[in-house]
Amino acid sequence: MGDLKEAIGDLPLEACESEVNCPVPNHYGTRHKVKINNYLGNRPLRWDRPSPTILGRGSRTGGPVIHPHPNLHRRLTVRECARLQSFPDDFIFFGSPSAQYAQVGNAVPPLMAFRIAQAIMRSAGKEPRKFDPSEWKLPWAHRIPRI
Repeated sequence: MGDLKEAIGDLPLEACESEVNCPVPNHYGTRHKVKINNYLGNRPLRWDRPSPTILGRGSRTGGPVIHPHPNLHRRLTVRECARLQSFPDDFIFFGSPSAQYAQVGNAVPPLMAFRIAQAIMRSAGKEPRKFDPSEWKLPWAHRIPRI
């Protein structure tokens, strides 16, 4: 809906070093040098632009494709990826870090699923549930059209 800053800019810039005692669920990662080579998953992200698609790999062979954070000091965390896919912050991912990234990347974004369900309800002659941004717990939910 908006730019990267609007989607994840309110999350702590520094990710936790582990999931233990991390105040934001799934917002942990490791520091490492990010090498930008413009291949899939290694393209620079900009705060003022929308995010590219968050990808998962079904078999997870070769590891997940994780975009670099715009500041280039780490990769996006699972929570940041989840926000970009429209998962609310109270949706917690479990499993290994690779499995969590795959869960986010292989999922149908919840907001997209909601809109598809609305269209199906309308085509069936039923009144769909109205969109309520307060239910989504996303910083940019107020910008989503109420259709």
